[in-house]
Amino acid sequence: RQSNKSTDRARPQHLCWTDEHHPPIPSTRKEAMSFFGHASPLTEAIDNATAEDHPIEDLVLHFSICDMVNDQKAEKEAIRALIKKFVQAQKKKTVPFVLRILAVVETLVKNCGHDFHLLVASPDFMDVYVKLITQNPPLTGIARDRALSLLQSWADAFRSDSSMKLVVERYQWLCSQGVEFPARDLDEMAPIITPKATQPVSRQTSVRPDVSADEQLARELAAQMQLEYDQQQQQQ
Repeated sequence: RQSNKSTDRARPQHLCWTDEHHPPIPSTRKEAMSFFGHASPLTEAIDNATAEDHPIEDLVLHFSICDMVNDQKAEKEAIRALIKKFVQAQKKKTVPFVLRILAVVETLVKNCGHDFHLLVASPDFMDVYVKLITQNPPLTGIARDRALSLLQSWADAFRSDSSMKLVVERYQWLCSQGVEFPARDLDEMAPIITPKATQPVSRQTSVRPDVSADEQLARELAAQMQLEYDQQQQQQ
């Protein structure tokens, strides 16, 4: 009779968790969603705001994202989600997608506090932002102008803040490389850092861009998309 020792040796042993190897149990709803692979409400909101079928200027959703960041102290999560979007934009290179991301970033910078600004000035964010502008082939048209305008406005607003120096340095580096920034219309520029209001005002009326500016953006976007379509037709 043959022995079963070889079979016994090959049979896997039953595994049981010990305190040393037991995975950490999520203690919050946010951690639980991350643990089980589900996006948090903040990440889902940023996904929705940058989705292909979503309007570029959805201020209601954008302000909701700002509220989640401020109320939950979720600046790091928001920055991670935005960096992921910029990496996707480097591959997609579609004007509407880039404009949607930039619209979210602009609203967050204007409505979130210094903790969020510090993360905007971090190497992780600045590097992926500048790469979007300088990639080969480079970003073009209204999307490029918008990305450059935002960076220029941040550099102006934070020039005297040493903790935000990387924003200024990246702006100056692009200038040294011969990058031409679009002309600024000072009458239409909304301040990034505004003084605290002495009387309560609604956020929408204090920071919402003029309707005429929205209409102009829509017209420029339509013209850019038509130009890209015509160029594709000519290549075919």
